[in-house]
Amino acid sequence: MTDRSHILRPVALLAGVAFLVLLPFLVRDQYQLHLAQLIGVYWILIAGLNLVVGYSGQLSVGHVGLLAVGAYAFAILTGRYDVSPVLALALQLHLPEGSESMGDHDSGSDDWWRVG
Repeated sequence: MTDRSHILRPVALLAGVAFLVLLPFLVRDQYQLHLAQLIGVYWILIAGLNLVVGYSGQLSVGHVGLLAVGAYAFAILTGRYDVSPVLALALQLHLPEGSESMGDHDSGSDDWWRVG
């Protein structure tokens, strides 16, 4: 039984990736394609929250904040500056990590976050 699942898992993963790559060519209606994109984005967000909340029990608001920063950057780059969506996607992926590191003021001690 384990030999069968060992072979079946990569085949299912490859079939899923092939389906996602071919999905824009298979779906004719733009609304259905838009819904599929929203489902994919929310699935990634929920999978990350499930990992943090489910395994460690921590409440995380950072996932939603970083998603919002990335989405806002993508909208500004494509809407206002007419950047191609592929390039805007590559640029907005690095914006949340850059904004996260801007607040890092480590002075070498472990209590850098304390006020006073």
